[in-house]
Amino acid sequence: MLYCVFFFFKQKTAYEMLRSLVGSEMCIRDSIRTIFSKEGKEITSIFMAEIGGMNSLSPLYTAALLGLPLIDADTMGRAYPEVQMCSHFIQGVKAVPSTCSDEKGNVDQLMTTETDNVKEVETFLRNFAIAHGLFVGVSFAPITKQQILEKTIHFSLSRAWRLGKSILEARHNMTSPLDAIQARENGKLAFQGKLTYLFRHEQGGFTKGVMHLEGFDQYVGKKVRIDFQNENLILADLLPGDEQNPEGKRGEVYAVVPDLICLVDNENYQPILTEDLRFGLRVSVILIPSAPMMETPQALEVVGPKCFGYPDVVHKRIGGFVAQHSVIDEFDK
Repeated sequence: MLYCVFFFFKQKTAYEMLRSLVGSEMCIRDSIRTIFSKEGKEITSIFMAEIGGMNSLSPLYTAALLGLPLIDADTMGRAYPEVQMCSHFIQGVKAVPSTCSDEKGNVDQLMTTETDNVKEVETFLRNFAIAHGLFVGVSFAPITKQQILEKTIHFSLSRAWRLGKSILEARHNMTSPLDAIQARENGKLAFQGKLTYLFRHEQGGFTKGVMHLEGFDQYVGKKVRIDFQNENLILADLLPGDEQNPEGKRGEVYAVVPDLICLVDNENYQPILTEDLRFGLRVSVILIPSAPMMETPQALEVVGPKCFGYPDVVHKRIGGFVAQHSVIDEFDK
């Protein structure tokens, strides 16, 4: 059996996130049908590349549109900005043939099977995405059941469902959603503050930048910075004199990729994407341990700090990853 890995390359705004469900049929149909045609075999399921943002929802729509089941697993255990950062690619699974298609029916293909450099595949696909408005569907070479069992992060959808359920239950019971998130994910509240500075720009198909937070409550008098490239990369002290300098030096580092640095709105406890950042936003910063598969020496060569321009930063595990199981187990009794 073959499982087709599908995702949307990027959505930048709330409008484009909605558009990814409403206007994506052409992307899905052309991208996956091209893979069907190339392989000449039946693809039996859809499999998501990442459990983050709309790429955790678009595969649900994709599977429903094609009448195929969706595998409860992903290749990141979070979101990363580049293709080569998928766990199965890190472990040697080929990324080609790959296809990229937009909603207008334009399709481009990388069909050679000779390249082992997934970064080249990333560059090819991103160039197509930039040329077509950063709204494209991508399908990678299908993978097998055994590869999913051995080289991916299991029960990712179930994990997301349980996290959302924990927050809803906390609201209903009038308890702290922040406590619920930490308990569910073995997370740690690292900071609470107001966004006082934001430098954000588009570069090479990525949303890059830095934000500064000024603490309140127990963090009064403390300032931190968070660098991001689509996703948050590093949390560190903000040194005096660097309040308006996006290139300023970092102080003590509290967390860095591959661990998750999550921003939650202090008013409604919703996650805050880098595209939604704005001056004056009051947030809580919660650290969540990454999946063990993404903390191996082999994985850190691809998703660790030096891959994002921090050669002097060493990743230190912030806690144990919470083992997951299928949500079906809770209802199929």
